[in-house]
Amino acid sequence: MFLYLDAFISYKETPSSYVILADKSKVPCLGLGIVSFSLSGKSVVLHDVLHVPTPRSPLLSVQCFCHLQGCSFLVDNTGCFLTFPQFILPVDDTSDYTIMGSPPHQSSVKFDSRLTGLVTMVSGNTWFQNQH
Repeated sequence: MFLYLDAFISYKETPSSYVILADKSKVPCLGLGIVSFSLSGKSVVLHDVLHVPTPRSPLLSVQCFCHLQGCSFLVDNTGCFLTFPQFILPVDDTSDYTIMGSPPHQSSVKFDSRLTGLVTMVSGNTWFQNQH
């Protein structure tokens, strides 16, 4: 889920849609599309991302991320890491699983969930619903 509309490089509105968060609250989902952003200085493009402006920061589903070709989430006694086909990023697990990021000017790494099956980029405890 991404809250920043300006990070979307492709966008389709999803009227009457919402997500159900882990606390069972419903929040509006305004759209679906492709986002471009930077994770620890690495440019990333993700497809099938929900535009949900309610969270304080973007949320990446580890479960969905691991279904993307060449991607994984590794945790052991040395730390936590998101692995991409071209690079590995450490994840700060001191208080929450976080990675510093920002919208980039140019994107170079692309991940398309359509290449590996249908997934959505939301938490395993979060559900996307369309009221139609």
